[in-house]
Amino acid sequence: MLDSDGDTAVIASSGPVAMPAPSLSVISADGDASGDAPTIIKTARHIFCVEFARLRSGIAIFGNAKTWWRKAKGLYAEETTPHKGAVMVFAAKKGMKDGHLAVVTKILSSREIRVDHANWGRDGDIYLNAPVIDVSANNDWSKVRVWNTRLGQMGSGVFPIKGFVSLRSTAMNERSSAPID
Repeated sequence: MLDSDGDTAVIASSGPVAMPAPSLSVISADGDASGDAPTIIKTARHIFCVEFARLRSGIAIFGNAKTWWRKAKGLYAEETTPHKGAVMVFAAKKGMKDGHLAVVTKILSSREIRVDHANWGRDGDIYLNAPVIDVSANNDWSKVRVWNTRLGQMGSGVFPIKGFVSLRSTAMNERSSAPID
């Protein structure tokens, strides 16, 4: 919805107050604020991975990250491999009881992607262009390692992945535009 000037997005409310639409203004229109370098964006307030993933991907699932895989069933495409725009759903585990979400921004190879996500360091910051590698024995994206941007190296922890959730049209377009062998 636009304001009376026709240039500011607002969310209509039931009362006389209009709220600005949420945005990720630190991320450019093409989805990359930092080129190829992993970057941390300090935020004015604590940003959680769920709200970031919802805004960045357009997927309207609510609740802890660990519930996204179940809640996506029948509403969104559920994939076992990453594609640009999909939300990678981390399973809950010791030390990460609510799971985690990250949005795929680039596919570099069959075993390496880049993601944007928030609150990875439990600090409320936004992490852009973070490398993630598939370390599963069967190359099935069931276990990954994530870049530690603060240390400038791949993290040592291995994280279980439930899969990738995306808008159905996005998943279908990715598959239909892939070259046929």
